[in-house]
Amino acid sequence: MKEKAKSIGTVFGYLMVYLGIQLGINFIIQVVALVNVAIGMEESAYYELMNSGEVFSQMILEMVKPYTFYVVLICDLMVLGIIWLVAKCRKQKLRDKIWIKKINTKIVGLSVLIGIGVYAFNIGVVEILGNIELFRLSYAALQDVSSIIKEMPFAIGIMIVGIIAPFIEEVLFRGIIFQALKKNFDIAIAIVVQGLIFGLVHMNGIQVVYATLIGIVCGYVVYRTGSIWSGVIIHIVNNCISCLCTYMNMGENGVFYSVILILMILGVGCIGIGIYSINRVGIKNKVGVEMTKTLE
Repeated sequence: MKEKAKSIGTVFGYLMVYLGIQLGINFIIQVVALVNVAIGMEESAYYELMNSGEVFSQMILEMVKPYTFYVVLICDLMVLGIIWLVAKCRKQKLRDKIWIKKINTKIVGLSVLIGIGVYAFNIGVVEILGNIELFRLSYAALQDVSSIIKEMPFAIGIMIVGIIAPFIEEVLFRGIIFQALKKNFDIAIAIVVQGLIFGLVHMNGIQVVYATLIGIVCGYVVYRTGSIWSGVIIHIVNNCISCLCTYMNMGENGVFYSVILILMILGVGCIGIGIYSINRVGIKNKVGVEMTKTLE
């Protein structure tokens, strides 16, 4: 029981750091925007604007919106720095702590296939949920996110959203949180719980659903391969395809249900083939315990 409590404490601690940094940086950005507005206005006009309530809040949000993903980048880098600092203070090897181990080209290819499948399936999830009244606001928020990405230079968008953010999220959720849970909980529980946590921190109804699915798939594959790199590849492939489609305005006017069905079937097929193939590959974890067995 004590060991389980320790695992939960580790998970809770890192989550508080992750969310705390995000809230703190966002607060600072909004304060800077507030000061910028105050400098350029007469005092009476400023107080009148402040008293307008929702109009004033919306104006501040619109001012900081273009910097959304730069804030994400700063937050993610700070989290990575804290993870590195904690490992250094405890005299732990970060590579071992978060399962940074080499994977062969076959696992790389299968991870790419799973990443494509995850994206295809989640496109269907997004479009289906977006047409349900309960998720209309969440869908509108996702459209806002897409518009923010399109306003960023292509290279910067791909670098932040497609590569850096997925890598650091995998380090935190599959490298730290999953490993902490896996030590003292049944592996199935650890995989599902870390996936749920990953979904919930996105704080958008639709994202909660599809990010949970991504988290569970990445968690399972990382467990089977014994390396965080497989999860990183899946996550990067998913995000990069999403970014490319956003810049190309694909799906902007919605997707036909027949196309959604085909995408979801293809997605499940890619994920299924990828996981089945990974399960056929004999891979050993650090202590030499075989995690999968070949059927040959």
